[in-house]
Amino acid sequence: MTQRERRILRWLLWITAAVAGVGLASVHWIGIVIGGAFVGLLARTVPRGVLAGATFGAVVWLVFAGTMAVDGALGRFLATGGFVALSAGVAVGLGAFGGLARGLR
Repeated sequence: MTQRERRILRWLLWITAAVAGVGLASVHWIGIVIGGAFVGLLARTVPRGVLAGATFGAVVWLVFAGTMAVDGALGRFLATGGFVALSAGVAVGLGAFGGLARGLR
């Protein structure tokens, strides 16, 4: 397997892990932790795993905000102020926590 094939396979695994994690997160909040672990385990080091998990959490929050926008409730949600920051922080924090799974391997 060439270096380019490995890179393509790695990206496909990242995308698959992220999609599976978003699917789990749409069912239950623990899916953010599991999805963060999925993408974190694909990282090469523990700090990169935590960063990948945090990024995954941010993506999950953006998907959430997108669904709020489609439903027409984003304006009311943004009007809550602190709850917007809290929900984003929880998503990023849970994703980063899941990314710590890289340290278990």
